[in-house]
Amino acid sequence: MRTLMLFAAVLLASSHALAISNIESERPGLPEAGWGGHIELSLDGETGNSREETYTGAAKITFRRNNDIYLGIVEREYGTTRDIKDTDESFVHARWIHVLDERWATEGFIQWEEDEFDNLVSRSLAGGGGRYVVAQDAKVFSLSIGLGGFREREVLDLGSYEEKTWTWRINS
Repeated sequence: MRTLMLFAAVLLASSHALAISNIESERPGLPEAGWGGHIELSLDGETGNSREETYTGAAKITFRRNNDIYLGIVEREYGTTRDIKDTDESFVHARWIHVLDERWATEGFIQWEEDEFDNLVSRSLAGGGGRYVVAQDAKVFSLSIGLGGFREREVLDLGSYEEKTWTWRINS
């Protein structure tokens, strides 16, 4: 019963761990040794009554040496409507994954982001944890469970003052 209560508490606490951006779609399955990645650039626009322009850039890079995998993600988006800035976001994420065997891995990560129109001056965090692969089919799906924790620092611009908070979080 005690174990069940602890498990329930961890799950409830992890529901509040929304500070870390979900990068699961960017995680490499098990990349080949060496370097890999891609770069994306886009320009989206509309003309007429409300001229809109959005510029987006993103890059992802992976490197694998033996049982260590390094992942880096950088994203930037800027946009205007009628020459008035309405989008200004940045995101950087770096992750180290150490594969222990075909099912178990440990990982550490750092992340930083800002979003002017969400009043987010900056959010930075660092953490780590473990992961167990329940089932997978190469390049089709992967079902994993994990448990970790991170330390977050968030700075919000609330108009008349900045609010700075430090938080410890558990994620699953």
